[in-house]
Amino acid sequence: MREKIINAENNRFRLITGTFPDKETAEIMAEELKIRYGWIVYIIPEQSEKDWN
Repeated sequence: MREKIINAENNRFRLITGTFPDKETAEIMAEELKIRYGWIVYIIPEQSEKDWN
């Protein structure tokens, strides 16, 4: 049984599922999440440490 979640500040939360070795794999997994769970899925490139310098 789920407990009722109280969010008095109306904060929003982001769920990040993971990283994938290439865009094709990410697209396959995104489609699976859309079909199986009805999620809205965004694919964004991950920043590497060299991008921060």
